[in-house]
Amino acid sequence: MDPDELLHAITARYGVEAPYVINEFGATELSSQMYETTLREALDGMLGPRRLWVPPWVRATPVDPDSLEPVEGDAVGLLRIDDCANLDSVCCIQTADLARRVDDGIVVLGRAQGATPRGCSLAVDQALGAK
Repeated sequence: MDPDELLHAITARYGVEAPYVINEFGATELSSQMYETTLREALDGMLGPRRLWVPPWVRATPVDPDSLEPVEGDAVGLLRIDDCANLDSVCCIQTADLARRVDDGIVVLGRAQGATPRGCSLAVDQALGAK
């Protein structure tokens, strides 16, 4: 589903203004989560583009799918997450999620084409009746 359509449906259904609808990105393998900046910016009276705030102890890096080297600027790449809070666990995960940098954060654009569904993707597929 298009993210803007989903946001519109949520605001219409629950009567919550768009800046107060906050997207979260996390994974079982991570100790840290990333949240959209919209609420903080709405309270400060300064709205920027919707993006996930990356805590300072986390690196969220879009990388080239072939070389796994970081992409330049706002180019789209696969999301790699290094989480220094992951004690006694993996220090980095390479996702199959597409992402790009936006200002001081990142935007997750969905799964790469042909990627195996994981995590919440499975629940959504089940809810929509996929086999």
